[in-house]
Amino acid sequence: MVGFFDALVQHAETQSATAVGFQQLLATLSSVDRDLVSGRIAELREDLTASTEQLEPEEVPEGAEAASALFDLALEEWDAGLAAFDTSLLAVADDPESEEAVEGLAGAIQRIAVGDLLYRRFLEESEGLRSDLDVAIASTYPEVSFIPERFAGTSAAASIAGTVRANPSLDLNPDIEINQVSFEPEAVLNTDDQLVVTATDEVTVSVVVANVGNVPRLGGQLRVRLEDG
Repeated sequence: MVGFFDALVQHAETQSATAVGFQQLLATLSSVDRDLVSGRIAELREDLTASTEQLEPEEVPEGAEAASALFDLALEEWDAGLAAFDTSLLAVADDPESEEAVEGLAGAIQRIAVGDLLYRRFLEESEGLRSDLDVAIASTYPEVSFIPERFAGTSAAASIAGTVRANPSLDLNPDIEINQVSFEPEAVLNTDDQLVVTATDEVTVSVVVANVGNVPRLGGQLRVRLEDG
């Protein structure tokens, strides 16, 4: 029994750090870009998944089933909430007038908050086992709270949506550029620092185009102009 709950403490400490990471992300939504948001949430979800996978083979001691289930459910709600938060946050950025996107954001926040609540219920259940069994179960569990107090109210989604709408770095930005141009025969710089190709009957020009925005751009056009001279 003691060993099982001590193992849960280690996972709880991991999720405490994960929760801090999410709160830090919330605090920087006014300045972060699109790729950073999705990348950071993916990292946080990886931490949750790791705990879930590591706990699956653990044998739950008799009497600890309720506490174990509460911890598992907290992990599930946090993960589902973070996934929905990522999707809904970008939906707000893509369509600032969409009420449906804001509602999705509210639902995501609610699921994460449910995870916080389930974790608190897990702490209560663990404390009850400590008293009932008179064993030293997990000396100290860390606090795990993904949703800060200032976002606990019903206006949290509207507040976050307002921050997202004011941050242009979260907007869709499809863009392309010419990444590389090569010639056959090979072009060289002349005395005027211009690329020139020696006189020939045929010139092959190879152009590499790359996406440089935060989402791929399809169907764009770029032109390369060659001049005689």
